[in-house]
Amino acid sequence: MKHLLLAQALEQKVVAQGFDLARDVTPASMAGYAFAVIVLVVGLYVFFKLYAKEKDYNKEVTKAMGDFNQKSLEVLVSVKGRLDDQQRMGDNITEIRHHMDSLGSKFDTLSQKLDRVS
Repeated sequence: MKHLLLAQALEQKVVAQGFDLARDVTPASMAGYAFAVIVLVVGLYVFFKLYAKEKDYNKEVTKAMGDFNQKSLEVLVSVKGRLDDQQRMGDNITEIRHHMDSLGSKFDTLSQKLDRVS
């Protein structure tokens, strides 16, 4: 019973304090809170947009790096094969040159992605 009376007294005190705080609210303070919420929402929106843009950029760079690495492996396999078989050296050099040109274009693509130049 004693705890029940104590709880009721505490509840009445909290309700009274709540009404006192509600009386202190002014239109200016509400406008301030609204402005703060708007700034927070705009900040989160901008952060999300930048995050999404960076995520897409990272995907493009990762793909360009994968293409470059794949072409590098193709060049190395080609060079190893040509070193093992030197009978048709003229044709092999031409083929290696074509592979190197292709590797150069992949490297240029990767450089453009890294420089964010599209």
